[in-house]
Amino acid sequence: MDVPMRYVITLPGLPGSHRPQEAVIVHATGETSEWGRPVFEAGALRVDIADGIAHVLATATGPSGHTCLPATPLP
Repeated sequence: MDVPMRYVITLPGLPGSHRPQEAVIVHATGETSEWGRPVFEAGALRVDIADGIAHVLATATGPSGHTCLPATPLP
């Protein structure tokens, strides 16, 4: 099975702020997480992705405390 080299991750806006969602493109690092899934990153955001869900491994401090985010593969 081929693993996409990049995904778009949808980050939610701050609850109650009416801030729009943000889309971030993450790129494959060639690493795997402790669960054996491929790791992707964009800046300080590091995720592993399985079944269309990005599981946050590390991120800069920000308004989102979400650990699972929608991930869509890009060509």
